Amino acid sequence: MNIKIGFTDSARELSFNTDEERASVEERLRNAMSNDEATVEFTDSKGRQFMVRQSAISYVEIGAETNRPVGFSS
Repeated sequence: MNIKIGFTDSARELSFNTDEERASVEERLRNAMSNDEATVEFTDSKGRQFMVRQSAISYVEIGAETNRPVGFSS
């Protein structure tokens, strides 16, 4: 699943793929936003870890969990 995070103080966004379930990611984000946690942590499909300041998040785009086939199918 692809996740894109936009920041209030930057025109760039953080984009990565993760193997986590959509519900888990959504719950972690909602908890961080409602409890004013300082950071939110994510791990991508390659094992890299990202720590994002909750106060800097402008938007989060969570992609579909299923992968689309690439190329021609018959």
